[in-house]
Amino acid sequence: MINYIEKKNRFKEIFIILLFTIAIYLTRFKSVLLFHTIAELFSIIIACSIFILAWNSKEYLKDDYLLFIGIGYLFVGIIDLFHTLSYKGLGIIDNNQSNYATQFWIIARYYESITLLVAFYFNKKKLNINGVIIVFSSIAILLILSVIYFHIFPDCYIEGQGLTFFKKISEYIISFILFIVLIILFIKEDQFNKEINLFLKLSVLFTIFSELCFTFYIDVYGLWNQSGHILKIISFYLIYKAIIENGLKKPYNILFKNLQETIKKNQKKINSLEVEMKSCQIDNIEKTKELLKIKDELVVSKRLSSIGSLASIIAHELKNPLAVINMASYNISKKDSDKKLSRHTNNINEKVKESNNIINNLLDYSKIRNPSLKKVHIYNLLMDAIKSCKASFKNKNYKLKTKIDSLKDIVIYADYGQLKEVFINIITNAYQSKKDDIVNIFITSEYYEGKLLSILIKDNGKGIKEEDLENIFEPFFTTKSKGTGLGLAICNEIINLHNGNIFINSKIDKGTTVYINLPNWELIK
Repeated sequence: MINYIEKKNRFKEIFIILLFTIAIYLTRFKSVLLFHTIAELFSIIIACSIFILAWNSKEYLKDDYLLFIGIGYLFVGIIDLFHTLSYKGLGIIDNNQSNYATQFWIIARYYESITLLVAFYFNKKKLNINGVIIVFSSIAILLILSVIYFHIFPDCYIEGQGLTFFKKISEYIISFILFIVLIILFIKEDQFNKEINLFLKLSVLFTIFSELCFTFYIDVYGLWNQSGHILKIISFYLIYKAIIENGLKKPYNILFKNLQETIKKNQKKINSLEVEMKSCQIDNIEKTKELLKIKDELVVSKRLSSIGSLASIIAHELKNPLAVINMASYNISKKDSDKKLSRHTNNINEKVKESNNIINNLLDYSKIRNPSLKKVHIYNLLMDAIKSCKASFKNKNYKLKTKIDSLKDIVIYADYGQLKEVFINIITNAYQSKKDDIVNIFITSEYYEGKLLSILIKDNGKGIKEEDLENIFEPFFTTKSKGTGLGLAICNEIINLHNGNIFINSKIDKGTTVYINLPNWELIK
């Protein structure tokens, strides 16, 4: 039934895009200039949307393949805008000639093809975002100025003669680069979601056909030129299908693909070990330990994958309805000032807020990324976390003491945002652990040359049972009446990614001490 519905929806979608393409093409009979402007604006909007999605997803992605493409397509869109504004007859940049528009077209296509090719380098790697933006910007500015100011970019179209040799050979070079991209997509297809890979292949293929069309026309208003633009529309729509739709509607297909790969690799290794152990037919302690360790990793990977799937469902199925409920409650409270009704709407708002917090915790846990390590003044980081906590505590009956002046002389290589999240979480837990109206929180530090830097956060709260300490870092385990049990799980995961460790000592009615131990620190000289 589901497959039937999906096929039906896909058929409807293809039918709609076909009608849209035909409608755009029919505008050429009214005005070729109108046809060209609509076709190019469609491509520009898609290019900018790709950038927006990639930019807002950069924190969740393990590699920067998508981010690099997003940044590249932003500049493709910008240069295509110059191409549109300089098209013959539009009269904004160059009214009487077609050379500018053709030059910008070639620049944009070089940008697009090289972006798609170089992006493979960042599959499984991180990029220097500022560096990439500076390089892309500098090249784009220089090329644009070479066309409209310095007039040194090679001519691509000469009135009365048609396309130049440089324009034609450039189209073939661009097509060749895209053909290499297509081959790599076939070679690396197991590294991508199947649907995304298929749409990328089709997009590249239609782009190649589009480029070949642009080697034949003589008149910029001619049929070959318009056919090339129709193929470009289809190509950009397929890019939309590959990145925009799959990125927004199915983002966790991308985010959790690495987890699925880990599961498959571990399962293969387990099978191999089991066969090897059976063939030996002896008790092999080392092999048994290795097998058990891999099985544990497999369980964790499956759990993370399950949490990811759950988070995806929650994000898309619950967030929007909650926003609607919250807005409806707000509108009711504005229209009706009845006190009894106000009490109910406030209760609704509170519950919506709690539900959103649960959703955000699930999403935070599911999207933990590798830390971006930079030099961080640990004292400033801690004081920033303490300030954030104080602002959020409703009950001011607490004492928060610190003895961390020695940390002023220490820097650590860490992810500022992630560590701040850890300290906020631990301090908040200490505040919430109060057994009466007053809670004392004491933060101190210990370090020894060549050893881990240790941050201690102590409280005089009600403490944690000994049997609960064993499970305290397990996802969804909580001793509170409210909450998801993901806070400490997130902290543990972040500290582990920093190659540190975190452990807790606690006694009932005497309080809790959390030890956060971190490597990669040094004294400021």
